[in-house]
Amino acid sequence: MYEDFEVISTYTRAQAIEDGTLIALGRFAERHGVRWPVAVTPAALACSQSWIHNDEPSDEERMDDIGAALAQELRAKKRLGDEVKVGEKVKLPRLFARVDGELAPAPVVYIIGPGDSGEPVITVTLEDED
Repeated sequence: MYEDFEVISTYTRAQAIEDGTLIALGRFAERHGVRWPVAVTPAALACSQSWIHNDEPSDEERMDDIGAALAQELRAKKRLGDEVKVGEKVKLPRLFARVDGELAPAPVVYIIGPGDSGEPVITVTLEDED
């Protein structure tokens, strides 16, 4: 279908992880039972934390919080029979951002989409990020 088109440039998920545009959660998602590769944008990582942290959490604590929240959300969707469409932005509850010293719901979503080889992957972003 696209044989007559010239590819001008490509930018893969692997390149985005390599250059820091995305951060792979790897073991932080796997330890909570998420089987698909998960990556998060630096902005979503910077503002996300669970309610259990009194102080500013480390990046590793934030990554673990995101992995746990994502696993809980995916299990809840499965249990309720809810379906997530590919490319649909879905609010990720159970994550909070510090606003004026107080915790407020973080504007974080996840998107299930195809990876570099068409495999399912999950990307966690802020609501207004592309």
